Amino acid sequence: LSEARVAAGAQAWRAPAVNSFSAWLAQLRDQALLNGTIDAVPISASQARLLWQQVIDTDVFVGEPRVHTLAERAWRSIHEFCLQHPKDWPEPLLSEDSRRFREWVARFENLCQQQGVIDEWRFAAHLPEWIADGRIDLPAAVELNGFELPPTPLQRRIFQALEQAGVSVDGRAGSESTEPRSTQAESIGPASDIAPQAPTLYRFTEPDDELRAAARWARALLEDQPGQAIAIVVPDLAGRLTRVERIFRQVFDPPGFALQAGGSDAWHSSLGMPLARWSLVADALLLLGLNPAEISQPVAGRILGSPWLAGESVEAESRARASAGLMRWSPFYITGFELTAACKKAGAHRLAAGLDAWRSKFTRHRSLAWPSEWVARFQTELEALGFGRGRALDSREFQVLGRWHELLEEVAALDVVAGAPVQRATALSLLSERAAGATFRERNPGCPVEILGVEEALGSCFDALWITTLDRETWPGAARREPLIPGPVQAEVPAASSDGKLQRARLELAGLLRAASQAFGSFSTGSEDQQREHTRLLPGHEFMKAEIDPPIEPLVLARIDDDCYAPVLAAGETRGGTGVLSDQSACPFRAFATRRLGAREFTAARPGLDAAARGNLVHAALELFWRGLKDRTALLALTPDELKQRIHEAADQALGRFTEQHRLLLKPPARRLELLPAYALAMRPPPAALAFGLIRPDGLKFDGLCETDTGIPGVTELAAAHGAWKDAGDWSVLLAQWQASLNDLAFSFQEGRAEVDPRDAQACRNCHLHALCRIGERRSKIETETPT
Repeated sequence: LSEARVAAGAQAWRAPAVNSFSAWLAQLRDQALLNGTIDAVPISASQARLLWQQVIDTDVFVGEPRVHTLAERAWRSIHEFCLQHPKDWPEPLLSEDSRRFREWVARFENLCQQQGVIDEWRFAAHLPEWIADGRIDLPAAVELNGFELPPTPLQRRIFQALEQAGVSVDGRAGSESTEPRSTQAESIGPASDIAPQAPTLYRFTEPDDELRAAARWARALLEDQPGQAIAIVVPDLAGRLTRVERIFRQVFDPPGFALQAGGSDAWHSSLGMPLARWSLVADALLLLGLNPAEISQPVAGRILGSPWLAGESVEAESRARASAGLMRWSPFYITGFELTAACKKAGAHRLAAGLDAWRSKFTRHRSLAWPSEWVARFQTELEALGFGRGRALDSREFQVLGRWHELLEEVAALDVVAGAPVQRATALSLLSERAAGATFRERNPGCPVEILGVEEALGSCFDALWITTLDRETWPGAARREPLIPGPVQAEVPAASSDGKLQRARLELAGLLRAASQAFGSFSTGSEDQQREHTRLLPGHEFMKAEIDPPIEPLVLARIDDDCYAPVLAAGETRGGTGVLSDQSACPFRAFATRRLGAREFTAARPGLDAAARGNLVHAALELFWRGLKDRTALLALTPDELKQRIHEAADQALGRFTEQHRLLLKPPARRLELLPAYALAMRPPPAALAFGLIRPDGLKFDGLCETDTGIPGVTELAAAHGAWKDAGDWSVLLAQWQASLNDLAFSFQEGRAEVDPRDAQACRNCHLHALCRIGERRSKIETETPT
């Protein structure tokens, strides 16, 4: 259009309004309200959804949990395809579901009338008559672009009403005229004037192979001719988005893929994740859902690690210390006050101040309020926490933040249909549901490769195009009827019948093939048991060899000499007791990393007491029990009731000590205690038996070895032992072997032996240092280099 204006000698012109059909209808609704054309207030889809929830949630419906979504979709289909109104449905056609839906429609319409509102589909249904009556401001001309599929009956009625009102409606896919159109013309959608052509078809075995080949084709084409516009169409893109992006990231940016980086600048996907899954929005919803009375450790860890809270850059280390301290000493559930105290103790004073301010505001936000008031409250709480003032946002994150603010405005606008003030949980649920249902994708910065669904690709123009998943199951695909609408009523809906679905698939495929001068296609056959075939809409194809593998430069890694020795330790420099010997025995590198470098494992807290806490609790209870009992005689002198009372008092006092600092400490199960035999070697004279008391929720018992039978259940005589002790010889030899092994371990640790040399697979299975020692990469390399 700009080139035509310049060719016609124009130096300036007014750009025509270009909108999607739905956006154009939204503009007409706004104009109708401002001009007083309609008495009712137009409401958005989000507002209408709340009305559907109000009329449906009063009923008990067994089946689909999100019934209001089905109701909204059925209501849209009724108006889009000009179907019979539910009140006029013949009774013999009704199922229990459709009968219930008819009742909901009646309630919905009554509620709209009571509140003086009109939803988008009832407005669209009345639009033709309002156009005919001259009640709608109309442009001089409308150009329909990108309508590769026939318009719906409602669209046809609107277009006919426009023409009858004197509006020029140009329905051509493209225009051959170079004359500029009227400055008042409105265009709906892009145009395509490329004749359809048969694509070159490739056959693969697995869906991932097909996607990988498409990505390699696009990369090779882009490297050969950088200025091209390339499209890859994935019909089921919404269901495979994560997989598709992973494969394209691997092909287009191997180093970035290894680092789990974001999308490459070379390609862009038209679909995105739900807004609630983007990190910034997920953290905002998490913060709004906090309860100062009880915060779990995983949630506390996410708060301390959030990059969106003020002071993150200067307090990152102190917040990490606070998180480590909570995992090491605190129970699974803590209070908001305890979280604040942990921040102060670790030096994260800015976050601590934010948590204090948040708790103060939270306690004042207890009363019922309108959705708009809750939005204001939510914003003040997030502001108190410093949300959004952490690290600098990149372009994508800035767009996410903008969409988040738009979502808050949507929820605030629910006052129109809410009917009454709501509780905090209800307001947060409204916000969370809409965040989960809103798909967000950042704007395309101009990437040459676009990954699109079928609907997004129709009506566009590209230099080259690849259509994936061209199998019989996808093209034409199965018919889908609306479960709340009787079958005969929706007989004319294309997607509801096999013939309609077939015709639509043919039109979609023809439209896609018109979108580019070069067209390629592919499908995957799948497993041998259920092999797929190519769609019959593309008969008589000879398949190309499925090898599209342009050379990709491998990532070159730097190599360094392997030095497995650390500096020798002087006597007395090491702490850790027998744990040092245990680590050195399992793997020298584990001992070096944990005892010298301080590579500590911070296991996430779990509900209940861990093994260490339970052991300390038992020790404390035993200490309290024996306090005041001088000897065995005093113990035997207690009556059964006195003994029972003393045990209960000791346990209660021990538990009281544990809950003084963290009142949410105690909840069920614990883990098994682990002990080592090294303590026995330090005893003089050497012991004749070793026994460990195992204290677990499922029972109390001893486990150990002895030189001769001691009569203690669970303590096995060495001669009768099995497993590791089966061939151990006599007791003194076993103790001597232990002593020699421990001496060797101590000497190797002192000498700095730090090679990655695990004792067995079990040592690696229970180790947290895999990312540091890279044992997996070493084993893979050994297996690769070992000749077969």
